[in-house]
Amino acid sequence: MDLLLDGYELPTSYNQALDTLKAQAPELVSSLAELLTRDDRTSAIKLLRERTEMDLAGGYHLVEALVRELGAA
Repeated sequence: MDLLLDGYELPTSYNQALDTLKAQAPELVSSLAELLTRDDRTSAIKLLRERTEMDLAGGYHLVEALVRELGAA
């Protein structure tokens, strides 16, 4: 709801959600990327869930979207 009030559209995919997260919390994305370079997906999901109101499934899928993006980079 906060995103809608701030003028953002709701994401319809985890890639779009990742783009929104990058715009809203680049420091969080950097921390997640650092954990993922150490292949620590569990800690990345935990950190994402601690810093957002994301559920476990959403956190998993968003982290996996970041893993795919980092692999393509």
